[in-house]
Amino acid sequence: MKTALVLPCDEYYDEKLRDKISRAKENSDIVIMYMHSGGQFNSHVGAYTKTLVRRLIDYGCDYVIGSHPHCVLNYEIYKGKFIAYSLGNFCYTPNYGYHYDGVYSDYSIVLNFYFDTEEKKLTKKTARVTKTVLEPNGNSVVWPVSLLVQKVSEKQKQQLKKDVEKVLCRFFGKRNGN
Repeated sequence: MKTALVLPCDEYYDEKLRDKISRAKENSDIVIMYMHSGGQFNSHVGAYTKTLVRRLIDYGCDYVIGSHPHCVLNYEIYKGKFIAYSLGNFCYTPNYGYHYDGVYSDYSIVLNFYFDTEEKKLTKKTARVTKTVLEPNGNSVVWPVSLLVQKVSEKQKQQLKKDVEKVLCRFFGKRNGN
């Protein structure tokens, strides 16, 4: 038996959200919602977030990009619209805060959208994996993995490869991405 999740939602705020998206559609060619939702360090999208994001698409958003879980989560296509539930932390400070093994909070996805401005449509998407590294001076530095791999030892390269594979598997919804 399938059941639907109904969000506990104040009708006033729901109507305001619908109205703001409608006004954005009237004044824009493309509406991209960047939202802050999801449980911190959860490696899977929760039912509440999935329902909320799909509601945003139903109300008229063309794309939804999420953040908050401090780790990369999967993307999906819903009603022909692209949703990225979380692109990660972008700048994780390994010397501060929480660290959970298997969450990969020091990795992120930089997502690029390319639009045809004449046809007002997305023509290409690319993604690049980054990693935050704690430098010897104590500063956290964000590196594209493609550059970082050039400056680390062979052992570190192998670990980067394994981690990036898991992060990408998670983003693309593959099973071994935890």
